[in-house]
Amino acid sequence: VITELRGPMTRQVRDAVMKAGGAPAWESLLASVSEPCRLTFSKPIGLYEWIPAEHSKELSLAFMATADPDYTYQRGVDSAKEHLTVVNRWILRLISPGFLIQNMPRLFAFNYRGGQVVIDRIGTGSASVSLWADAFYPIWYERGLPGWLMGALELAGAKGVSIRYLPPDGEGLLAFRHGYEIRWLA
Repeated sequence: VITELRGPMTRQVRDAVMKAGGAPAWESLLASVSEPCRLTFSKPIGLYEWIPAEHSKELSLAFMATADPDYTYQRGVDSAKEHLTVVNRWILRLISPGFLIQNMPRLFAFNYRGGQVVIDRIGTGSASVSLWADAFYPIWYERGLPGWLMGALELAGAKGVSIRYLPPDGEGLLAFRHGYEIRWLA
């Protein structure tokens, strides 16, 4: 179960709201969520600050009720850009698509508490990755993480990237396995 995430994932919601409607829109969004969520987001959020996942989920879902359906995907792309050009800009000097995929478990663990990324298979121009997790909203797994992968792989120089999401299919632990089939031109 994902219990916490770092600041950049949630700051993007505030940025989108402020861009669309300014401070009144932000105040309106905060008024629509629970008091604990409102208290979390009533102050500035730092790059490395841990945010309760339940508050991030609540705020994101409240915003997405009125947002463009492609917002979650673009948020993933924007997160990758922030992670790899601001927070971890050193990594771009070393990165290749394969190196990025190999280090997904570390990158995920740095930004999320709970859940686990497993590299099931990696080859020249393709990989299969599993995210074993729960507690986020379904569209984040389906569109947000693929958006992050697309943005990160493009920053790593990958061309012709395709990502196929495989939703959980099973019972017990398999109900928490989100699969991603990733291909790029090698």
